[in-house]
Amino acid sequence: MTSHQAFIERNRASWQRLHDVLDRVTEEMMGRKLANGWSVGATLAHIAFWDRWVVARWDQYDRDGEIMALPDGTDDLGNSAGIVEWQMLTPAQVSELARAAADTVDRRIAALSPAAIAHAVETGRPAMLDRSIHRDPHLDEIDQLLGR
Repeated sequence: MTSHQAFIERNRASWQRLHDVLDRVTEEMMGRKLANGWSVGATLAHIAFWDRWVVARWDQYDRDGEIMALPDGTDDLGNSAGIVEWQMLTPAQVSELARAAADTVDRRIAALSPAAIAHAVETGRPAMLDRSIHRDPHLDEIDQLLGR
């Protein structure tokens, strides 16, 4: 089993990558399109949404003592529902949302109890602990597009 500290360190590195992208991306760059047709800004807003989703799931765990199973395709539905709004956000809004969501989820994961961590690991939910699993592939796409 991966240690809690390892999750914290991977999250910290991913958090830093996200902040580095946000620090260097210009308004023009936010509008550039990735291979999937989403703009850089929409992709960063997508990362923020799913970071907040993880916080909501941990809040639910605190209430109920378990992480609710979700049907297959939930992530696709969330993305389909969110993309229109994500594309409409200003670069400043995207930056604010992405920074706040990453800060919040990383603090939340760092404060988890050993029982919560064990539950996530035992039920096969590594992305509930390690946000780099979701963030880094998107940041890789953005870096590739922007030539970094």
